[in-house]
Amino acid sequence: MEEKKKCPHCNATLEEGVRLCGHCKSEMVWKDGSPRLSVADAMQKTGCALTQLGCLLPILVILLVGMYAVIAGALGS
Repeated sequence: MEEKKKCPHCNATLEEGVRLCGHCKSEMVWKDGSPRLSVADAMQKTGCALTQLGCLLPILVILLVGMYAVIAGALGS
């Protein structure tokens, strides 16, 4: 019995050699008979995660500048 291939992104069943997942539309490349996300799709999914993390950066900068101002003010008195 042939093993079913699964999309590495959404786990939908794939037919051998398809280029796009019919469920999530992720682009596939096939290596050693297994589907993998294409480099472009993998980068896009990683970029989305980094973008969400990047929203925290301005808050971190504001907190650090505020802490610096409090410490510098306390030491200068």
